[in-house]
Amino acid sequence: MIQRLGAITALALLLAACQATGQAGHVTDQHTGLNMVHSQRFAVANGLLHKLNAHAFHEEEIGFGVYYQYTATGVGWMFINSAWSSGKKLRLARTKQDVLGCGGGSCSIQETGFILLTPEEFYRYAQTGFEFKLLGRNGEVVGKMPSHAFQQVIDRLAGRS
Repeated sequence: MIQRLGAITALALLLAACQATGQAGHVTDQHTGLNMVHSQRFAVANGLLHKLNAHAFHEEEIGFGVYYQYTATGVGWMFINSAWSSGKKLRLARTKQDVLGCGGGSCSIQETGFILLTPEEFYRYAQTGFEFKLLGRNGEVVGKMPSHAFQQVIDRLAGRS
């Protein structure tokens, strides 16, 4: 389990590197051996003081999932600790909580992590889309990923893009 958590943290760093372009792609880390296919970045929830971005992904060792990046300014930490969809608690791996910067009496924070999905769930969401809720000690946010986020990954895995 500790090795898997290390791999998930390394995967978060890979996805963070992909954030700049926002495009679907394939990334291999020569040091960790992680080999990941990901969708483009989607803004899945936006508010006045917060936003939630997400990528669908597949990594050979870890499997299928959704990487999320929650950013807020002036509202404090949510301390995300669970993910839910359609009445079902999902497997969640939190990776980081960072202060991005402070000024004018408030700070911008970022919480990142992974919702781990079974292959069956991932392929179903490629047809239906994926609505989910992230819950934390100090709040919650609902996100909705379009079906084509998952289809982008499936197409890349099949060599169709």
